[in-house]
Amino acid sequence: MLTNSILPRNSVRPERVTQELLSRATTELAKNTLDREKRLYTLFEARAISPNTPIMASGWSREMDPLITSYVVDLLSRQHKVSLLEIGAGTTWGRSDMHFGVPGLARILKHAFPEAVRVLATDREAGFDIFLVAPDGFLVHHQYRDDRPPKGLDISMWKTPGTLAATPVSLIARSCKIDPEFAEFLNHQRRNFDIDALDYRCRLYVRPRIDDEVEALLYGVNAQGGIDYYELTDNLRKHGHYGKFDLVYARHLCPVFSRSRLEHLQEALPPQLQQVARNGLVHFDHCLHPDGTQGDLIFQHQTFF
Repeated sequence: MLTNSILPRNSVRPERVTQELLSRATTELAKNTLDREKRLYTLFEARAISPNTPIMASGWSREMDPLITSYVVDLLSRQHKVSLLEIGAGTTWGRSDMHFGVPGLARILKHAFPEAVRVLATDREAGFDIFLVAPDGFLVHHQYRDDRPPKGLDISMWKTPGTLAATPVSLIARSCKIDPEFAEFLNHQRRNFDIDALDYRCRLYVRPRIDDEVEALLYGVNAQGGIDYYELTDNLRKHGHYGKFDLVYARHLCPVFSRSRLEHLQEALPPQLQQVARNGLVHFDHCLHPDGTQGDLIFQHQTFF
């Protein structure tokens, strides 16, 4: 007698083990604030972070994370290695607005599966951030311009493999003379935080807002700025990313309130998502729909079952 049966798929990794590794990584990175801040203290040789300018404080947990990780768990059960692309990931440093965080899930996934997961975290941001450390080790962080650092200054180099070198005071003074905007920025820090960047006891650092070196050093994540999801395929190719990923995801993209923009997004983005990855799960928060109601917008495609 002939019978039909469904053969069980070969499992590369047991789901239970995968979930345990994810849970452990979430605790170690997302929930362990003290350890996270210690990494930053070492990086900037600081002792405390200003609560008014938090660093890496938000973006570790988003509403869509469980669904995204279910995709990743399924992929990891089938494949030895998985490639992930995050769009609208946020910046390396984050900011005080909780809606604009860091690529926390990318960091967690890479931490849980350092050899099995390759992840590229992208955002359209391409600016520069400035960090100031007072004589007592108090660290203040600000986003600066979107297009360039202060005139005459470059990004801060490395003092040791894990510690950044401060910008020389002589270069800061010269930049103030040729860049009135930067001079006013420093005056604001002096007035509001009592930090004088021209005092040799203080330290100033300039780093990219999406900092590929720091992202790789602290979390093993590849990071790329200047990737706008409206022109996703072209922007990826522009920066040398031609391969197809196993999964493209976005966890917390800004809401869209313009009807024409929403229609353009619905028409233009799904084909690009399918072009760059075999599977996709992209989430926009609380968009304004044509009927006047607000709701989430989700683009989803799958090639695995």
